[in-house]
Amino acid sequence: MNPLVHVLRQYGINVFSQEQMTPRVWKIMTQKRIFALKKSTLTDQTIGQWYTLYRLRESKQLFFIVPVYQNITGSIYTKVDNSIYYLMPWIPEEKEHPGQGTTKDFFASLGRLHGVTKQSYYVNYTATEEQIKWNKLEMEKKYERLLMYIDRLEEKRYMSPFGLEVCTQFHQVEQIFQALARSYDNYLTDVKSEEFEFQSICHGYPTASHYLATTDAGCLINWDYAHMGDPMMELATAIYYQTYRHDTNILHITEAIPYYEKQSPLTLSQRDLLAIYLLQPDAYLAVIQQYLEEQSRQLTLTPLLLQNYRRIIAGLSIQGHLQQKRDQLLETDEEQAD
Repeated sequence: MNPLVHVLRQYGINVFSQEQMTPRVWKIMTQKRIFALKKSTLTDQTIGQWYTLYRLRESKQLFFIVPVYQNITGSIYTKVDNSIYYLMPWIPEEKEHPGQGTTKDFFASLGRLHGVTKQSYYVNYTATEEQIKWNKLEMEKKYERLLMYIDRLEEKRYMSPFGLEVCTQFHQVEQIFQALARSYDNYLTDVKSEEFEFQSICHGYPTASHYLATTDAGCLINWDYAHMGDPMMELATAIYYQTYRHDTNILHITEAIPYYEKQSPLTLSQRDLLAIYLLQPDAYLAVIQQYLEEQSRQLTLTPLLLQNYRRIIAGLSIQGHLQQKRDQLLETDEEQAD
């Protein structure tokens, strides 16, 4: 029997037509309603966190989380052939006003999720200080690697287009290491003063494609990877996914961060952490390393180099805004103290 038939019978749906939208999502049409059926990536080990999320949806009124239907046994998922399925309403996306507004709403939804589920923990400052010292040493090694890569690229009398890109980018990439060092120092100062760090429920796959803008209120879909984690890592990941395109408007992102913060105010140390995550150069350096090991892949690696360059330069721009905001907040605190 077609597994979809068996699954949908568990929801009292016996007559339907279907359209496969992705390898895991089907549009299910009956005479009266339209549904979305998802063959999830959930397992027996991860279903618990997903189930907890949906209990929180009701108790905390997190209505930007797309709802799921109960089957005839009262469960919000159905297991068939060791695969876990769930049924949702089909939500048509509003496409008339994409771009800046959608980015703000997307970030606001993430902020609402992180803010409502936030839990604080005391910081082990000694361990944190040791970790930051190690991170800074690793950062210095990465900078030395970059200089070594530049030397190797410049050895050739006629530099390749890939090499020209790297050398042209060097001046700004060098600033990333300076900003990263400053963010590490800021974090140690701020977290020592605040004494707390935070964990929240995270979406787990925060891409703009998982945010549906509707005429009423937008919603986030695909919660298969929901988990308890660092909200700044998730926010940085969301920004990372947003900045891979060549036509990304960084201003839209910097203007969207305050919408996140309206739902989940950031401490100084969280601003520092966000900057630290956004400035990591590992993926950029890895592309250069791949080229030096296999120069025949220049055509495929050059676009990847540009993509990762855009991402860390976006991080540098956002770090500048975060640093400016941090300085303003500290100045205000000093004035109030006087």
